[in-house]
Amino acid sequence: MKTGPKITKVSVTTFEYELENVGKDYNTFNMVYEGGSKLKQSGTILQIHTDRGLLVNTLRWKGYWRCPDSRRIFIGKDAL
Repeated sequence: MKTGPKITKVSVTTFEYELENVGKDYNTFNMVYEGGSKLKQSGTILQIHTDRGLLVNTLRWKGYWRCPDSRRIFIGKDAL
């Protein structure tokens, strides 16, 4: 029986950027025009590499996968 790809590396890239003239509405959920303001945003890119190449490349807008220790448990595991 064939084995699935093995995870060799999990990399996480976090980034931040600002949007000019953008703020939040009264319930802080929606973005709205707010002259002169700056809204800071951030995101996280998760990449799972296997012995057969890149398996997963996903973008998250909240702080998932920020703990390096949580990534180590996947190394060497079957990716499927």
